[in-house]
Amino acid sequence: MAQERPNPIREWLTVARAHAPIWREHLGTWGRAVRENPRLLWETPAARYGLYAVAAVLLLWVGSAVANRLATPVDPETRVAAATFDYHVICTNPECGQHFILRRPKSFSDFPVRCPKCEQRTGMRALPCNSATCRGKWVVPQVQGSEQRCPQCGALLKP
Repeated sequence: MAQERPNPIREWLTVARAHAPIWREHLGTWGRAVRENPRLLWETPAARYGLYAVAAVLLLWVGSAVANRLATPVDPETRVAAATFDYHVICTNPECGQHFILRRPKSFSDFPVRCPKCEQRTGMRALPCNSATCRGKWVVPQVQGSEQRCPQCGALLKP
């Protein structure tokens, strides 16, 4: 029969319960000694470092609150929407095949465009084909009805 895996939390709690009376006795003795000599509280490393930690957290909290108060708020209406868009274009001339990027307004649809390499109006918008065979290659889509498909593998392309 398989042995049950030990639970470290349960083991820790068992040890803590076994030592609780000893810890209570030590804490009571320390408390009586602090009442007689309050300076002992500051001389105890655990109490001193605990106070340092609380002071540091408080200081960070107050510092971040002050920094947030001093920061100028950003109004979402002040951000300007992009007016242009980068279009990937591939020259459909079989002798050229140049791939270039064209920056035009978002509503641009005047394809074909002039290719910078062969100087002909054969540049068509390209889309990435993410199929297993093409793996992100930029291709000029073939329009079949309302769908755009990859000319090499036939996968459906997303605009």
